[in-house]
Amino acid sequence: MWCYSCEPESEGTTLDSFSIFPEPKKSARWEAAKSYVESKATATPEWHSDVAPGEQWTDTKTGTSLKVPGNKKFNDMGRDPYEDFVLLAKDLGATGVDIDYEEFWHADYFKTGKGQTGPWELTQTVHKYVAIAKDMIDSVDKHAPGMKISTAAGAVGAWEGKWWGGNLKGIWLQAKKTFPEVMSRLEINVMTYDLSDNNEFHECPNPSTCTLDQQVEFYMKTYRDAGIPANVGYEVGQPAYPDPTHDKSHQLPLDDDVFSTILSKTQSQQPGGFFWELYKKDAGHVPATQVAQKLCKQVLGDAARCSGSIPAISPTTTTISV
Repeated sequence: MWCYSCEPESEGTTLDSFSIFPEPKKSARWEAAKSYVESKATATPEWHSDVAPGEQWTDTKTGTSLKVPGNKKFNDMGRDPYEDFVLLAKDLGATGVDIDYEEFWHADYFKTGKGQTGPWELTQTVHKYVAIAKDMIDSVDKHAPGMKISTAAGAVGAWEGKWWGGNLKGIWLQAKKTFPEVMSRLEINVMTYDLSDNNEFHECPNPSTCTLDQQVEFYMKTYRDAGIPANVGYEVGQPAYPDPTHDKSHQLPLDDDVFSTILSKTQSQQPGGFFWELYKKDAGHVPATQVAQKLCKQVLGDAARCSGSIPAISPTTTTISV
C-alpha cells in the first residue's frame, strides 16, 4: 500500500490513508497527463488542484473551510509525487509500483447527472484516475523501462449499469472504453474480498449470488466480459469488512471449500491471482502458505517455486507500515 497524503495530525494519531491523491500544481508531466485525458475524453474533464494536501480549502457547496489532509511539501518544492514514487521504487530496486486508488469521496463529490437521488455518473473520477496512471506510466518509461505497474481495482470496477454512489462502480470499465492504451499497461488486481452477504443493505450483487465463491465469479466475469485481463484477489484470515465487532455473521472468509471452488471455477479463467496479508492471523481459515502454494500451482502448474512457504517472522522483528 502506498499513500501520498499520509501525515499524522498529532502525536499518537493514525495516518490519513487513501485521503487525497493530489493533482500537482507545478509538474510538466502531470500537465501532459491531463492533456492526454482531455484529448480522448468524451466529456470535458474538470481538474481540482485547489484540493491540495496540507492547504486550506473552502467547499463552495457548503461554505465550509478546512485543511486538506496530507503534506504539501511536494507542491512547495515543485515536485510530482507520482514521478517521485517511481524514482523511489527504482532506487530501492523494486520490480514494480502499485496504484491503490480508493478515492470514494472524489466520485461522490464530483458526480454528475440530474437530480438529487441518482443514479449519477462518476466520469470525472475516471478522468483523474487515468491521469494518475498516465503520469506513472510516463514516469516508468522515462526512469525505469520494464518496471511493472499494477493497480488494485474494486470488485465492482467493471460492472456496467447505474451508479448510486458510495463505491467506484464501473471506473475500470469506463477507463477501458475511453483510454484503452493506459489500461493495457496496467496489471489489474481485483479486490474480490471483504465482501458481505448482508442483503438487508443490498451487499450481494443479487439475492441469489451471495456466497463468497458466487460473488467472486460474478465480479470477475464482469472483467472478462469487458475484455479486461484481471487477477483474482484472496484475503487470508478474518476479513476486514464487515466490521467483526458489528456484523461478523455476514463476513465471507476464505475457507477451504470456498477456496477450492474459486480456484477451479473462477481462477482457471483468469490470468493470475494475488493475496494479502502474509502475516495476518488466519483465525481458522486458509493460511497464507496454503493460499500461496495452491494458487501458484493453479496458475503455474508444477513450477518449483510453488512448493515454497511463507517464512515465519522473528518475535524480535519490527515492522513499519506506510
